[in-house]
Amino acid sequence: MKATIRIAEDGPSALQVRFDIQAKWRPVVAAAGLDSEAHSPENTFALAGAILHDPVVASMRVRPEFQVGHGAAFETIWSLLFEKLGHGGRMALRERIAKAHGKS
Repeated sequence: MKATIRIAEDGPSALQVRFDIQAKWRPVVAAAGLDSEAHSPENTFALAGAILHDPVVASMRVRPEFQVGHGAAFETIWSLLFEKLGHGGRMALRERIAKAHGKS
């Protein structure tokens, strides 16, 4: 998958940004079963964005059983969401993401 963002590659703050992106979004990408596609922070960020904007995932992640917190301050419990989605749902998600990014 080709990333559409670029992160500055020099300096200590750039290194921290790259680390923070991986720390926050890699678990989401891994839970969706797409971690083999996340070769860099840019790929990880692009994949996480595609996952978050997927219509099926977007409709599920606002349901209370997949949230901690309240209102706009909620965090999604990704492991539960993808467990509920099941193997077939994760496969369909991967296909939708690949199709949207010209890989199928």
